[in-house]
Amino acid sequence: MSINRPISYIAQTHPRQERKRFQLKGKTIGLLAVLFILASLIGWFYLTQASEATTTALRLQRLASEREHLRRESAEIRYRIAELENLSRIRERARLLGLGPPQKVEYLYIERESEISSAPIKEDDLLSPTGDDLWRRVLSFLQVLLFGEAKSEGTTEASDLAIGNENKVEIKR
Repeated sequence: MSINRPISYIAQTHPRQERKRFQLKGKTIGLLAVLFILASLIGWFYLTQASEATTTALRLQRLASEREHLRRESAEIRYRIAELENLSRIRERARLLGLGPPQKVEYLYIERESEISSAPIKEDDLLSPTGDDLWRRVLSFLQVLLFGEAKSEGTTEASDLAIGNENKVEIKR
């Protein structure tokens, strides 16, 4: 069924709507600007956090590497110390320095505690020992350090000589 109607009639009854152009109003522009700024801030925060996480991870990796290096260095130093503390090596070093077994042995006999008089030690005795006495003390101290002969039956440590105990002393040559 086709009806013959004039074209103008269609135009009048059904006017064409003109397409509206997309127009940005002030509120729309403001809203877009706020959304753009918000998206930029979120991106900036994300990048900052990612950057800090990466920096921290690299720093932790560097510190772990340094810790491992220090552990190896510490183990190496402990090994060298163990080598240097070897008794045969200490004796060899002492021999190179001109030190040797003692030429004379001195035994120090200590009376029982009930018989010992508690005479005070004078400062002059401690501060200004004679040359021979000082040399004897140094040698006995080195003997203790180098050979570990600090105690024998009926004696006390050789360091007692350095303190100034001069109780009965027997000298063997």
